[in-house]
This record gives sequence, structure tokens and C-alpha cells, in this order.
Amino acid sequence: MLMACYSAGQLGCLVFCNEAEYSYGKCIGRGRCCCYDL
Repeated sequence: MLMACYSAGQLGCLVFCNEAEYSYGKCIGRGRCCCYDL
């Protein structure tokens, strides 16, 4: 499984991660997202 964490800013995590072509995303607080590719 690939994972990358980003500062997503105003985008929601799911939108941000989908646009980055990951499978799904999870917020980890303070506007940060971890995106996962299953």
C-alpha cells in the first residue's frame, strides 16, 4: 500500500486524494491528509 501525507488546504481529503489518483484519504488533523493507494 502506498501512502503519502499532504497539507490539503481548503480541499477535503477525499477530493484531494482522488484528484491525486489515490484510492482514498484520511484527515489527520490541522488540515493534513494522508492518501492511500490500495
